[in-house]
Amino acid sequence: MERCLTGLCVGALALASFGCAATELTVARYEQGIVPVLVSVNSQGKVTHVQASQNLKPSLSKLLRKNLEEAIVAPALRDDKPVNAQIVMRMKLDLTPTEDGRYAARFLPVESKQVPYGAWFWLLDGDRYALVDDVRGPPVLRQAPAPEPRRQARPPVPAPQPPAPAQPPTSSSGSKRA
Repeated sequence: MERCLTGLCVGALALASFGCAATELTVARYEQGIVPVLVSVNSQGKVTHVQASQNLKPSLSKLLRKNLEEAIVAPALRDDKPVNAQIVMRMKLDLTPTEDGRYAARFLPVESKQVPYGAWFWLLDGDRYALVDDVRGPPVLRQAPAPEPRRQARPPVPAPQPPAPAQPPTSSSGSKRA
């Protein structure tokens, strides 16, 4: 009887803790040129929050937000009523050459997936990422740093040498002739 009761308690605790565990929604590998982004949209259809899975340069973050605001023009609907919503969009940076030799850049949506509205953060593990709810508190690392461009190694610069002490001039009393 005690063994059965212990088993029931363990099972009940396992079921109770299941609801408290963090929910993990998106698990995928990074693809070159694709940026996963968590986007929050209010009931008026305005983008209120953009969180990329990796840190972007300020100019790219501004461009990403601008392109998302252009793409999202209406709120999500539930029972024909506008509601707040969150989606994960995978965005690709598209570069098009212009006539003057420069490039026009824009982010294009590759795919999107709706996620429940709430507090989410990006959990990173090497080349994989996951969107996790914020039940357990903030993680140590929320975003991956932007990839650094590879630079060619420079030879180390030698340390400056202290100047040699000046030697007093030697005086000779005369010249020797042979």
